[in-house]
Amino acid sequence: MAQQILENESASEINLLDQNRPSWKPFLSCEELRNFFTSKNIEILYQGISRFRQQLNGVKKKNLAVNGSTVNDPLSIVYEYLQSSSECQELFRIWDLQIENNITKLEVPIPDLFAKIIQYTTKTPSLKSTGTIIIRNVLRNYMKVIIRNLSSDRYPLCQATLRLLIMMNSHDITTTRELQESFPYGAW
Repeated sequence: MAQQILENESASEINLLDQNRPSWKPFLSCEELRNFFTSKNIEILYQGISRFRQQLNGVKKKNLAVNGSTVNDPLSIVYEYLQSSSECQELFRIWDLQIENNITKLEVPIPDLFAKIIQYTTKTPSLKSTGTIIIRNVLRNYMKVIIRNLSSDRYPLCQATLRLLIMMNSHDITTTRELQESFPYGAW
């Protein structure tokens, strides 16, 4: 199935791939970000997740020139995306796709991206509820995946999953309690 997804590239998806090849650049709009996350092409999804992760790392320069355009604050696009998509449905769809098709290329970046998003929402008071929504979704629907990742012999996967759990735990006292109560301690 993953191979079929890769073979069904449209002209716009090929254009998305070509735009990202030379070097990393931040997303300039929320629409551009969504275009990457709604693709069915694994490589485009991977590049979109990688770019979003880098954008969440925060760019030190406030006025970053990219292809003639100025991005005043690369995190403003992150903020806009999280405000407009508080449940991060596109990202959870990608995680579901990764799980269903066992796409190893996406298994480390996804928990790492969610960890970075939760960290950002923890530090941004107006997005705190978005972080809580994400954490509760992970607790309800992805704990089996979390346990499987932690029992893996692939250290980068274990590390990304542990970062996610740490960010979930440090978000606020309510989510810490929910994590503690729902964590399957004897599962492995």
